[in-house]
Amino acid sequence: MHQPLRAFCVFVLPLLLVACANLGGYKEAPKVSLANIKVLDVGLHEQKLALTIRVQNPNEKDLPIKAFSYDLLLNGQQFASGVSASAVTVPAFGNDTVEVEAFSSLGSVLRQFAEYRKGGLNKVSYRIKGSAVLTDSSIRLPFDFAGEIGLPDEK
Repeated sequence: MHQPLRAFCVFVLPLLLVACANLGGYKEAPKVSLANIKVLDVGLHEQKLALTIRVQNPNEKDLPIKAFSYDLLLNGQQFASGVSASAVTVPAFGNDTVEVEAFSSLGSVLRQFAEYRKGGLNKVSYRIKGSAVLTDSSIRLPFDFAGEIGLPDEK
């Protein structure tokens, strides 16, 4: 390897990696959780859902988001996914909600229904993961959150 190229690799590349790891001045990725889920449309092959997601900003500056991409897993299985250009600016150390659309397949719904029919379920575990794209940049802040949704008792 040539001496100038070696110097570049040893000194400049680590600095570039650190700069990229700074996430555009944000010390932490947003915390995104599922606040609500509604069924908008049911088709033979596809279901359209409205997800209300809560976005928490643990950073010292406002978080201007122009878009999201996300996957929703229920009970450890892929259930729905989507992308959304729903913009929101979350204040520093604050939170806000945004409604986004997601789509699931018939197979995903049937798998969840089979789990529910087995009985004994009083809650559903979920995981929402993806990224938030910041306004005026191509910076993508990843998020990954797991929680549980209580199910109503059958009576």
